[in-house]
Amino acid sequence: MPLPENRKRSETIAGGTAVSHESHTSLWIGIGALVLVGAGVAYAAMGDDSTKTATPTTQPAEDEAIDEAALPQDAPIGDTGDVGISLDEAPTSASEERRQAVASLEQGLSEQRLWSTVSVQGSTLSLVSGACSDEGMRPAISKFTSALANVGFTTIRCLEKHGEQVFEQGL
Repeated sequence: MPLPENRKRSETIAGGTAVSHESHTSLWIGIGALVLVGAGVAYAAMGDDSTKTATPTTQPAEDEAIDEAALPQDAPIGDTGDVGISLDEAPTSASEERRQAVASLEQGLSEQRLWSTVSVQGSTLSLVSGACSDEGMRPAISKFTSALANVGFTTIRCLEKHGEQVFEQGL
């Protein structure tokens, strides 16, 4: 006997891995809810901008008396007329001078595209660079030898990135 024709055909293929085609309405509702929650959190995080943040300060009227003791005083002038120590003349520690010398060496090498990582080990500077065997490395270092020797360094060692020592020179 033939099957009745008004029976709905299933679009899914029978088997353990078959997936039926369902409506994605619940997925879209979930995504919409997440977007609304995110928008609410963002709005709450922005806060209310209707309050004033600060009131402007008022200047005293010209006829009001100004308390001279409340005003900042200038530094006392010494016998030579100097007001004080400027930032350029401020004493620096030996470690700060060493750090500045190392930084200037590293910057000078990078300006000549001889990028190196400089590390300090006592009185020895170690340069780790892929450019140790470059022709311009030793002349670039020689520009800084007197400044480095003045702050206590005695030796510069140049190492390839894999650790092989290319050269070592005294200052």
